[in-house]
Amino acid sequence: MLLLNLPEANYVQSILKGLPVEKVTYRRLDENDEIRRIVATALARVKSNTEMHTAAEDCYKAFIGFHNGYVNKMGWSKQNLCDAAKKFAQMINVCDNNGDTPRLGSMLVQKMGLSGCGLNTGGGGGYGDRY
Repeated sequence: MLLLNLPEANYVQSILKGLPVEKVTYRRLDENDEIRRIVATALARVKSNTEMHTAAEDCYKAFIGFHNGYVNKMGWSKQNLCDAAKKFAQMINVCDNNGDTPRLGSMLVQKMGLSGCGLNTGGGGGYGDRY
């Protein structure tokens, strides 16, 4: 079973032509109070546990790196990727108190062709500039 978001699903279906693919609708889990409480508790731990926070930051960076290679195939622009990455960072509770996503190296952002998309980048001095 593959669980994919819509842009990913469209791409995967295009490469799996001829294979049986079944789309399944799902019940929204966030409509259940118990599940919402469990998820909120887990997400709160991301902020308070250094190891979990670091792992979440790594997931955010991996999301950008992986999807950057499939931007055209998924029908996204570079800006769409950056917007989706910010939503992903918010979902996994890795943004700071100001709502800023984890910093990425300026050179890395430039090499990935993502300058000007609003990613949080920074130099070594502990400051960040918005690219």
